[in-house]
Amino acid sequence: MKQDESKKEIIRYISMTALLVPTLLLSILFVRLIIGDVKQTRLVEEAVLKDQQNLKRRLNLVLYLLESRETKIVASEETGKTVYSLKPIRGEFDLQGIHKIAFGLKQKYPEVFRAIVNVTDKITEKEIKNVLKKLRKKEKQDGDLYLVDDSTGKKVKIKVMFSDVVLTHQEKLDQVEG
Repeated sequence: MKQDESKKEIIRYISMTALLVPTLLLSILFVRLIIGDVKQTRLVEEAVLKDQQNLKRRLNLVLYLLESRETKIVASEETGKTVYSLKPIRGEFDLQGIHKIAFGLKQKYPEVFRAIVNVTDKITEKEIKNVLKKLRKKEKQDGDLYLVDDSTGKKVKIKVMFSDVVLTHQEKLDQVEG
């Protein structure tokens, strides 16, 4: 009887360990993804906080970084869902294409700062960082982005795009349905 109890305890311990170890390893990967934070004005910080609390965004932006280095961008807008498909360039993610689509959506929805990026284990840390850079900051050749200050009603020029990025992990991500 005592041996059966001991075996059950060991099995429970092994089961918990089997669940915790991958979770901890994955969290270490994402904790190591340190990106120099974009300096933001008070207006942008307040807008990001407001957007984080907004459950009914006018735009939900989800990027899928596939093992084939193809990128699927799903933009769920009030008018419907649009799926952009970017083929890899020389075996790498199309960073300029990602930035161009993200910038176009940011111009249309300046109050939205959240983007969700789905990755797998096959995507390297460097690749994830490069994609995040293209999502977070506008580039010099881009046009201007404006956010309306609620307190004054004036348009204020901003330099950030999707600074509130949520990384998610999926075991196998080889295709996305639109």
